[in-house]
Amino acid sequence: MRYSITGSNEQEVKGNGGKNISVQDVFGIIFADMTPNQAQTLSTKPGVTVTQVKSVQIPGTGVPRSIPASASESLTPDVLLERINMKAIMELAGGALDGSGTVTAVIDTGIRKTHQRMGDMVVYEKNFSSATGTNDGFNHGTGVADIIRAFAPATKLINLKVLDDHGAGTEEQVVNALAECVRLIEQDSEFKPDVINMSLGSPDDGNPNNPIRIACRKLVTQYNVLICAAAGNNGPTEGTILCPASEPLVFAVGACELPNLTLCDFSSRGPTKEGITKPDFLQVGKNFLVASSVSDTAQRAVSGTSFSTPTITGILPLFKQGISMGRGISSSLSAVVPGAQAMSGLTFDQVSMFFALGCRKPGEEIPLGSTSVKDNNYGYGSPLGPVLAQMYTLATGGSQVIMTLMFEGMMSLMMTIMVLIMMFKLMIKQMAK
Repeated sequence: MRYSITGSNEQEVKGNGGKNISVQDVFGIIFADMTPNQAQTLSTKPGVTVTQVKSVQIPGTGVPRSIPASASESLTPDVLLERINMKAIMELAGGALDGSGTVTAVIDTGIRKTHQRMGDMVVYEKNFSSATGTNDGFNHGTGVADIIRAFAPATKLINLKVLDDHGAGTEEQVVNALAECVRLIEQDSEFKPDVINMSLGSPDDGNPNNPIRIACRKLVTQYNVLICAAAGNNGPTEGTILCPASEPLVFAVGACELPNLTLCDFSSRGPTKEGITKPDFLQVGKNFLVASSVSDTAQRAVSGTSFSTPTITGILPLFKQGISMGRGISSSLSAVVPGAQAMSGLTFDQVSMFFALGCRKPGEEIPLGSTSVKDNNYGYGSPLGPVLAQMYTLATGGSQVIMTLMFEGMMSLMMTIMVLIMMFKLMIKQMAK
């Protein structure tokens, strides 16, 4: 059996019977073939965690059920963009926000890069699956990439294929792709990703030492990469969020439908096995007409959280671009998210906060600058272009004080907590004398 090991080293794993060893130093993860008894013995060593490597699939194959779509009712990503008024975001900085200067990684079944809708967007590709080549043999990643293209037409795509032509792969293959993202970043490559889309997953086991979750956490916290993952298609049952969407530092995206952005019946619900409220956001995930890998002109109707996820992923390059421009949207972000304008990029917490301020649930009316209450069905709700645009207009119109009022209470509370902690430490020192 194949296992992932953390807290150990190659020599120790080999000494405990490990074979076909693969080391991912960047994440501190070792993969090896071992018998269950060997794995159990190794796991008893102090600080060592051993986890069986699981299969990973796209939502709609295997455990998550497949979601039908109607071609007659489907919209292309470009039409959907207008229907949900997301162009209000793209026009924030005088119409200049298109994802220019950003790179988005699609970790999936591959991309048919010659499709007419792709243009020259795919600039780098690598295969980590058991299939041959980087083309989309399962007809999934091409549609995901098409949706990102509509929302961020100038972002560059890197095609990291981890799922084979049957739509299946392993956690190890996904981790290898994430390690490739780190390598590109550390080499300061022109292909280093700002954003990652993973419309894939496996059942959540509540294990924070899951190798994909470990890799995602490092990319988010140490490399400032934003990651979106499909919540899953196992609704309406509670507790069905997939991994890695179950990871707190990964944006879990569920699915809603037009015309009222109501929650799709199939969209997975929280909480996670660890009790974390998920999903984070919803976006339209029913009846898309996307690019198909069958030919360079083909398209097909699709539904599922696989396709709601890239609608969120596609917005993130616009925010990254806005910050790097140092004007336009960054003025809004600096008013809403303290410190954003001075940064070279947005952190997970900052983007989460900004999205939450721009999200609404069906029929919900809350004051501008307030957030919805996050729940295990809708998350914060769906990000609305007009609401984000209103926030921008308010901030750049000289009313930044209004937008930052809610942070004053937060800062005051944080200062109070810090003072209390300092007093507590001082008291402990005095008692120890």
